[in-house]
Amino acid sequence: MAVTGLLEGLESESLVILAGMSESDNKFQLTEYFENAINELKIELPDKRTAAIELSLFYAQEIIDNRLDPIDGLSKIIRNCLNSYNFFDESNPYAMDSIQFHILYGLYWTYDDLKNSDNQWQKDKSNEELMQETKSEIIKETRIWIRKIK
Repeated sequence: MAVTGLLEGLESESLVILAGMSESDNKFQLTEYFENAINELKIELPDKRTAAIELSLFYAQEIIDNRLDPIDGLSKIIRNCLNSYNFFDESNPYAMDSIQFHILYGLYWTYDDLKNSDNQWQKDKSNEELMQETKSEIIKETRIWIRKIK
């Protein structure tokens, strides 16, 4: 990310140092240079809620653009983004409904239940077929969610 900032014309001593570091470097040093770069560049970071939604939108677009499998994408959204802020406290009556994510949240867990089921859910369709239908529904609902949340 730091390299991207430099390529986009951002100038900061700490950003240059950060660009030369790797993920395996000392986490405290990485954090220090990141915070210094943010301060030097006078960048205002969004609050946790806004950041969670913005990163979720990034992953959602990756799903739509077929760069990310729908299930992997929803997993990243739920585990990396939405779980970083307590959206459950805002929910009423469905989990994640305050950000209009409740349908996608339900589809994610439906897929998980189908994948782990020992029983066939429908007589005329296999669970594998239902899982594929669920993935298609996820893509459709992701498009809708992006329009609603922007």
